[in-house]
Amino acid sequence: MTNFAVLFSASGPKTHDSGHAMALSIISYVGCAISLVGLALTLMTYALFRTLRKTNQQPILMSLCVALMLLLIVFIAGAARTENLIGCRIVAVLLHYFALATVMWMGVEGYNMYLSFVKVMATYQSKFMLKASAVAWGVPAIIVIITVSAVTSYYGNEDVCVLHGVPFQAAQFAPILLIILVNFVIFILAIRALGRSGALVSAEKKSTSYHRARTSIAILLLLGLTWVFGALAVSRAQLVFDYLFSIFNSLQGFLIFYFHCIRHQEVRNQWKSLLLGKGLRFRQTETDYRTGYPNRIPGEIIMKLVRRRCRCRWRSNRGN
Repeated sequence: MTNFAVLFSASGPKTHDSGHAMALSIISYVGCAISLVGLALTLMTYALFRTLRKTNQQPILMSLCVALMLLLIVFIAGAARTENLIGCRIVAVLLHYFALATVMWMGVEGYNMYLSFVKVMATYQSKFMLKASAVAWGVPAIIVIITVSAVTSYYGNEDVCVLHGVPFQAAQFAPILLIILVNFVIFILAIRALGRSGALVSAEKKSTSYHRARTSIAILLLLGLTWVFGALAVSRAQLVFDYLFSIFNSLQGFLIFYFHCIRHQEVRNQWKSLLLGKGLRFRQTETDYRTGYPNRIPGEIIMKLVRRRCRCRWRSNRGN
């Protein structure tokens, strides 16, 4: 058995004493199992209810779930299987790839929020999901291929099947940390944009779309912070942050399920309707059809302006 912290510990994989090693392993495997259930339920929910995936945000979420599920499955199935060197290296390569892909999809979600809340001219980007998929799945593949070609021997050892040494620092730790830092900057800009747009969106603060936007910011900040625990796992503090990283990172799938399903009113309504035999509910929300976040000028405000203009014209015609 091994612990989840080996995927992103700043000082690389480290062997703790037997008591802590066993505790970290149990936490990691139990957390991963819970996460897999949460991710499977999230994917099933958004695959089943078509009305929940009418924008880019939901396919991004589903892709993030797939990447994270594959990371957890490979970790549980093979991270501790060190008896066969070739098999161990294959597992290490897959863990490297899916760890990068998971964080890349977090970056795509951050960019999606940037398009909605920060960019002044939120222009249409054709084939957004195709381009996002090419980047989120393709860039990690390029990094892994280069690393495998250059330093195959650094994949896996007698202790655990992960990338280690200087290649780990350069090809896994550094890219993940960079994406997380960029995401934090984007989240700060998005939150500031939300604050400045308060006057425009006050009529729709309780709408599903705005709840979804806040949920995305909260969950991605939380997921990003869990990876930061790994970056802080150095020197004497490594054991403490290894525990924090193992607990929170192995529970990422459950956190995604909690925020995007359990706390999502529209998801609850869909499941309630289905379980009560009423079929699938279809309801439009006031969101940008590309990003999945609130339009800059909500439809309710636009309708008020239109009605006001019509009344002015009617009074003008009546006076004439």
